[in-house]
Amino acid sequence: MNAAMRGLPRAQPTVVRMLAAAAQALLAHCRERLAPYKLPAQWRFAQQRPKTPANKTDKNALRRSIT
Repeated sequence: MNAAMRGLPRAQPTVVRMLAAAAQALLAHCRERLAPYKLPAQWRFAQQRPKTPANKTDKNALRRSIT
């Protein structure tokens, strides 16, 4: 599972590359290991993360997609 969270505001959705069917398992995993105030308020699932020409995660494109 890859999560692109660095540089995103805490209240914004987290972009996670995974199957949507595993969403409940991800939430249960987070609830077991995180304090309630650290749980994301929303989840946004995507097939792929946007990439730069250097094949790195395009954080600017992520920010634009969640606003």
